[in-house]
Amino acid sequence: MSCQFLALELYRISWHFFCNRSHVSWHKPLGYQKSLDAHLGEDQEMKADRLPDAYFEKLSNDPVGLKPFDHESKRFAKVYGNKLDALLSQFSVRAELFGSTDLEIDGKGEWEFGIWLDDNQWYPVLIMLINHFGSIYTLSDDFTLFNDVSDSCDVEVIPMRGDAAERNQAIMKYWRNNPEAVMAYRAGKIAHAYSKREYFRWKNKHISDIVEAL
Repeated sequence: MSCQFLALELYRISWHFFCNRSHVSWHKPLGYQKSLDAHLGEDQEMKADRLPDAYFEKLSNDPVGLKPFDHESKRFAKVYGNKLDALLSQFSVRAELFGSTDLEIDGKGEWEFGIWLDDNQWYPVLIMLINHFGSIYTLSDDFTLFNDVSDSCDVEVIPMRGDAAERNQAIMKYWRNNPEAVMAYRAGKIAHAYSKREYFRWKNKHISDIVEAL
């Protein structure tokens, strides 16, 4: 099977997911619901992935199950990341732990790994990961999500390129260099965890405000 055929199949699958998904997981990194008009160029500012209020009305008011940061979990996450890096070494890319576990704040306990790719690496890496994980949870033009479980922890492996990669790298760089901003983010998460609807509404606005200010 040619690489061109596989690329076309991946595009077909991505369009199927885009048209037929019946729910939205609002805890995913920036880029999960990609703004179609958000394309970065040399003279363009980075655009936030600000979602319309109607999307959040679809979410329940059930509480969000936040867990305190666990140092042991982060240690296991790094071991998992080393295994990912071994898989990715043939493409000269690495997996980067990010999100709440990397920031060492309260979260849902999952491990999130970003894989930053350029256009030439995109399809070869996706094909390898599909063969490794056996299935793909979400696929769009610049954001892909694979699910796994390791040491009783949910794992999200998230290859990104283009707009999604730019946004996620920028926001993580901002938080890693601004401890006070991380603590404000943690406090906001805890304060809004009483309702999934309000939690993800607040989180999307908070992160979008930061991205637009960068």
